Amino acid sequence: MFPLCLTAQGNFPLVQIQISDLLQYQAQKIKRTIPSSFFSKYGFQQIRTELLVGSTDTRQLWGWHVGPNPNFNSLQQPLYRLFEKKDDSSIAIVDDKDGHLQIIFWDKAYYRIFSRDMQQYGYQLQAKKPANNILRFQRMGISVVIDITVWADMYVLDLFQL
Repeated sequence: MFPLCLTAQGNFPLVQIQISDLLQYQAQKIKRTIPSSFFSKYGFQQIRTELLVGSTDTRQLWGWHVGPNPNFNSLQQPLYRLFEKKDDSSIAIVDDKDGHLQIIFWDKAYYRIFSRDMQQYGYQLQAKKPANNILRFQRMGISVVIDITVWADMYVLDLFQL
């Protein structure tokens, strides 16, 4: 009965995506051995981008309980601002097939889960930050770096190769 009450109130469970899966995905992306539907196994829906970006764009958008941000301005804002949360479980992905992977979320619970997972896999918070609102996590011997950008209204987890 309890899970039904949570759903009725709009409190959906958080998506159970692990840092290890994201790291493997990022490593496989380099080798070009990833299925195009990787994120659908977690319940993400692919978001069509034809109207936003050119046909040569290599990015794919995925979302869980997100909608379009009515205030989004593509000329002045980064693509991750395109999304608006529907509830606390909302999470979105901007996947550049040739580079960065961005995970956008609004609930601090996701931050706690991701940071705990990063520590379990040997990633450590670096003392030197690229900017005041960016937390950089690195692991010795691994070329994938994880930055978490903390905004007043959202978090952006960015995985990329150094």
